[in-house]
Amino acid sequence: MKLGGLTNPEFETLWAIVSAEEWNPDSHALEEVTSDGGTWTFRFPRQYLEMLRTLDSSAISSAAGSWAETDELPCEPADVEPVIQQLVSLARSVDDPGLGLFLWTST
Repeated sequence: MKLGGLTNPEFETLWAIVSAEEWNPDSHALEEVTSDGGTWTFRFPRQYLEMLRTLDSSAISSAAGSWAETDELPCEPADVEPVIQQLVSLARSVDDPGLGLFLWTST
């Protein structure tokens, strides 16, 4: 599933938002799995997926409002709410401990 140009810092910021915490690189970093020249692959940590799984529509709307106000994503909440809905859906589909959710980015 393509989420349109979002990179690990944006998803890390969202993690802090859904955690109701200030962003901290030590506790909200996606795990870098590999990098090769201009490409990177990151894994969403299990605890992040567990949080995403619990979000209901009200929590998704609230997170979208906060995420849209960040420096990383100056946009309207309606622009990012579908992204959070997709992440929640993906997180709910990854319930096997042997599976994970990954982000691939490139320059």
